[in-house]
Amino acid sequence: MESVGAEIESRNILPCTALPKSADATAIQNLVAAYFQRTDRPGIDPVSELFAQAGTLALGNMVITGRASIALFFEERNLSQSAVQRVTRHMSGGIELTAMDADRVAGRSTALVFAGEGQCPLPTGAPSTICDFDDIYVRTSGGWLFEERRATVIFTGAGAAAFAK
Repeated sequence: MESVGAEIESRNILPCTALPKSADATAIQNLVAAYFQRTDRPGIDPVSELFAQAGTLALGNMVITGRASIALFFEERNLSQSAVQRVTRHMSGGIELTAMDADRVAGRSTALVFAGEGQCPLPTGAPSTICDFDDIYVRTSGGWLFEERRATVIFTGAGAAAFAK
């Protein structure tokens, strides 16, 4: 297993003392929140708009590259979830940000996913999935976007999406 220092060096990440500016950190935290809001509430705005044109989304064993492909994935997801009245809620926290350079920031966070089918309110139990996210955010003329978003499934249970099993 490579050391943290070697990982930082290999990814060209600045030492932990290189934190993004407060306004950038807030914008990135809002980007992460928008991802989950749009994922859980189809019809707000497309999730794909939060990604750079050549962005990558990796969810468990599934990797999607390019904004158009990400848009197609969420369109298909929303249709299939609507057909069975599937409801999800993602709770995210523990975001840690490290500046890679002036226009790129690495981030780590954890998300819990609750899922059910039917009319709300739905009964609850343990989360269907708990995963860690490793992100790279890129500054664009329109603001911060995901360049790369990778979810590693840590725990999975009943109601988990197919890609999380």
